[in-house]
Amino acid sequence: MKLLDFSQCECRNEETPNSFVSLLQQQEKQNQESAQTLQSGNEDPQLFISVGFSVPVRLTGLRLQTPKGAAAAGEAPRRLRLFFNHPTKSFADAETDPATDEFDLPEDDSLEAGLTLPLKSVRYKGVASLQVFVADNGGASTTKISQLEVYGMPIDSLQMKNWKPLKPEESLAQNDT
Repeated sequence: MKLLDFSQCECRNEETPNSFVSLLQQQEKQNQESAQTLQSGNEDPQLFISVGFSVPVRLTGLRLQTPKGAAAAGEAPRRLRLFFNHPTKSFADAETDPATDEFDLPEDDSLEAGLTLPLKSVRYKGVASLQVFVADNGGASTTKISQLEVYGMPIDSLQMKNWKPLKPEESLAQNDT
């Protein structure tokens, strides 16, 4: 999605600082799989990813891919919790607060080819930022992600300068007086 605001994108608990933003920038430039890999740090598989947008959007899908061998090594994400417009949410809150969506991902190697998770666009309208909490993986001490793509479209906003009040004869409602 070309509406990303990289200054509003971050990943907490990433092993290499700014590797998530670098991954997104490389994906956008090449429009293909990045050579970079996002990896959790501190011997902790959890990641808290926040993706910011330059304008409010309606989201329709999320595509996730892992490097080859991640599933066999137990490093592929297994459980995702999604939130939106909560970029400062803590890890503890992400574990306990009600999520907009939760996904239990397959344990096979299907994530290595890429897996698109459909999002119900009625739930994801007016999104300024999307938070993806990787709650668990296949049992390893680190989690690896090689691609994260967000699908959606901008929401057309009402331009107040173009708004003109209706004349009484143009009203859609009948006047009962």
